[in-house]
Amino acid sequence: MANRKTGGAADGGSGRSTGTRIDGFAEDLGKVLGTARARAEGWISQRQEIVRHLTDLRDTASKLLAALGHEAERTVGREHPAGPRRMEAARRGPGRPPGSRRKKPTMSAEARKAISDAQKKRWAAQRTRMKK
Repeated sequence: MANRKTGGAADGGSGRSTGTRIDGFAEDLGKVLGTARARAEGWISQRQEIVRHLTDLRDTASKLLAALGHEAERTVGREHPAGPRRMEAARRGPGRPPGSRRKKPTMSAEARKAISDAQKKRWAAQRTRMKK
């Protein structure tokens, strides 16, 4: 068993006793833990502040949506004589006379077949190019 002497090789040659080194380590550890605790408390207070702001935003948004809903109900519930005509005009498009809706374009069976055959021809050509 090695002899332990103050200032010897056993304590790293620092000249301090083991008790002094432990005290220094405990002091450093206390500082680190104190700093960590202070930062954690700061983060917690920041989090609480953020929660408070988000709660205020949520409450304000809820009030605005409720007010908007009441305004929409009041507007829809109102009988407006031009309402149905306005809806029909919106479907027709601007500047079109009543009764003239846009007609859906139709294609003949021959035209559809010609387009289909042309596309099949392009696909076949592409397959032959890929095989080469």
